[in-house]
Amino acid sequence: MRPGPPGPGRITPKGECSMIVLTKLNKAGDDRFILNSELIETIEEKPDTIIRLVNGKHFVVAESAAEVVKKIVAYKRRIYR
Repeated sequence: MRPGPPGPGRITPKGECSMIVLTKLNKAGDDRFILNSELIETIEEKPDTIIRLVNGKHFVVAESAAEVVKKIVAYKRRIYR
């Protein structure tokens, strides 16, 4: 029997996660964080990628919009197969 996906926020040794891992851009340095993709309302590139959530919060990330979408699709494929 194959083990299920790791719990929320847990990153496996292979770098897999139950949500998507992104890199937040900020003045103090780039920080990796885990985002629940179900909360994403919009993704914009102006020129930095801005992710707006349904709760009104937003994040500026290093990844392009296309990379974020790829991560979301990969996550959904993992959990729904």
